[in-house]
Amino acid sequence: MLALLLSLACSPPPAAEMVSVTNGVSSAEVIDYGNGVYYLDASGMQFGNALSEFIKQHRRTLEVVAVAGDGSSRYGDAGYFIVTRPVIDCN
Repeated sequence: MLALLLSLACSPPPAAEMVSVTNGVSSAEVIDYGNGVYYLDASGMQFGNALSEFIKQHRRTLEVVAVAGDGSSRYGDAGYFIVTRPVIDCN
């Protein structure tokens, strides 16, 4: 019963602002498709760095739940789809 009351009291934060993902050297374009789906064009930098920056910039508002390559080439992906959900803070 207490868990149900706590879950009703918590509400997701407002939608995150779109910010350029950059590691100081090169940047990756982020496209917001809505409903927690983003596309990270990582052709200009290593995907690990781009994903790390995306998480760093959205750590208080979004939680990454899935990542999939775009299948643009049989030799590798030029970008990745990132599925997120809002971070629910009950504090």
